[in-house]
Amino acid sequence: YYLHKLTQYGIEGAIGILEYPMLRHTTHVELTLDDVMQIKTWENDIEHIIASKHMPPVINKTICKKCSYYDFCYC
Repeated sequence: YYLHKLTQYGIEGAIGILEYPMLRHTTHVELTLDDVMQIKTWENDIEHIIASKHMPPVINKTICKKCSYYDFCYC
C-alpha cells in the first residue's frame, strides 16, 4: 500500500525492502499491476463500509487480541 501511495504522489519506480533480522533474510518488493487492482478493491470496500448505515459484525478470533486495531473493533 505504501508503494501505491508513493506512486500516487508521483514517485515512480520505488521498491520496498522487507528485512527479517532473526532469519537474516531480506526481500525486495515491487508494486505490480495486480497489486494496484487489489488495492483499489480494498479502497472500494472501505468506502462501502464507511457509507453503510450499519457496521460489519465483529470477528471474534484469538488473533484479534494481539492486533494493533483491537480498540477499533471492541471499544
